[in-house]
Amino acid sequence: MKIAFVINQTHKETERFTTTLLALKAHQLGHAIYYIGLADFYYESAHIAAHVREVLPTQQITSAKQLMEVLRATAKTKMELEKMDVIWLRFDPVLDMVNRPWAASSALQFASLLKEKGVQVINDPDSLGRASNKLYLEGFDESIRPKTIVTRNYADVVEFFEQQNKLIILKPLKGSGGKNVFLINKDNQQNLKQTVEAIARDGYVIGQEYLPEAAAGDIRFFC
Repeated sequence: MKIAFVINQTHKETERFTTTLLALKAHQLGHAIYYIGLADFYYESAHIAAHVREVLPTQQITSAKQLMEVLRATAKTKMELEKMDVIWLRFDPVLDMVNRPWAASSALQFASLLKEKGVQVINDPDSLGRASNKLYLEGFDESIRPKTIVTRNYADVVEFFEQQNKLIILKPLKGSGGKNVFLINKDNQQNLKQTVEAIARDGYVIGQEYLPEAAAGDIRFFC
């Protein structure tokens, strides 16, 4: 099979990324793998292509580190994406939110066009478009999500903080990877205003009740 991984930027991939491990396993199973950066797409006369980095099954690669070395040493070539068996969306929109705010939304549009043409796109681009931030989680049943507020108003957060017995989680509405996630309790409540202001500089703030069970890790379902 021809399997393409859409990532943020090739030079920022590392051997520790899940995408790298997925690509390595696909390669070891005999599939041709391709890496596409968010800035690599190309459109002409209803045909979608991309400047890809290709790793062929005939290349001897035995580790994630070696895969990254081969990837960075491989020149880009233009290829029609309608010939791909699978397009796998593996980019993180947050990484480009500041310096390349156009990148993630453009990639989703290209992916939607490929989906319409019958190409198998993993991580449905239309669903990803609807789930551009954590607010979409509020569509799930109340039994499986914590009590939540979304605001940019400090007084709202103070009120919620009091309602939750002075123990809450604060984080950005649009974020990932545990970045800028804060536990606020009665011992550090003097930092509450500063924390809210810092998060609100980049958009809305999420306040959530603290779930003690989270200390043991979480279980995530993908479909």
